[in-house]
Amino acid sequence: MKKRVVLIATSLFLCISCENKPAELSQSSDNQSVEQFEQQYTSVSAETQQEQPKESSIFKLIKEAEERGELPKLDTSTDLRGEEVDGIRKDVFGEIERRFKEKYRGKGNIYNSILLSAWVDQRLFEIDPTDREQAKHYSILWELDVECRGDSYKEYYIPVIEKRYNKSYPDFLEVKEAAFEYFEGLDEVLNAGNLTNTLTYNTYERVKYFNQVNKSLDGTVNSSIPEEAHRRGLSACQVLEKVKEYWEQGKDINSIDYLQIIDELSKE
Repeated sequence: MKKRVVLIATSLFLCISCENKPAELSQSSDNQSVEQFEQQYTSVSAETQQEQPKESSIFKLIKEAEERGELPKLDTSTDLRGEEVDGIRKDVFGEIERRFKEKYRGKGNIYNSILLSAWVDQRLFEIDPTDREQAKHYSILWELDVECRGDSYKEYYIPVIEKRYNKSYPDFLEVKEAAFEYFEGLDEVLNAGNLTNTLTYNTYERVKYFNQVNKSLDGTVNSSIPEEAHRRGLSACQVLEKVKEYWEQGKDINSIDYLQIIDELSKE
């Protein structure tokens, strides 16, 4: 009988551990690639997947951090998608809600952009990871996701900082305090996407799937889809929300035409 392997992606610890994170946990996860982490903390043969020994130091640290509430208790089943809520894995949705709902309440579209980020991460499991064309089509969602979080942050915070320092953007960036406030806040929102990524790809099977998509994308350059949306006066979030709307209507994520969506939104 096969046993599941639980792999916590290295950046999970960097993204979501709090100030009291044990030093040993930090040292064991910093500066390692996902592939290195797989080799160090998993033992997988062609025939059998061996569960991590419960007496191992990394296992104990993870469980202790979970009990303290410093790490979330995630779905670690072998089911790639798990149970979904609004297209997001249920445990991931709950962790995003716990961390960000109040933090960004009343702050424009920021919270929704983080939910969209988790929604995009989950769609990875709807493509053939070995199909280069499907991987390229999917990667545009990643591009839109990053731009969406950036757009939502700027839409809300630029007017706030302009008012606080009585300077227009980008002139307020010449003020040290204003520039620090702006970029610190932007980093927080962008890093929230790193969090949704590592929460979603949190087991050996899920990381392996993610890695295969990246291998299929080797040599691929970014598309011009986000730039085209901006050129037409649209935010990346508008495009992503329309993609999600089509998906909810039953359209295959691999067949949704992003340029067609931009055309439709431009005419509204």
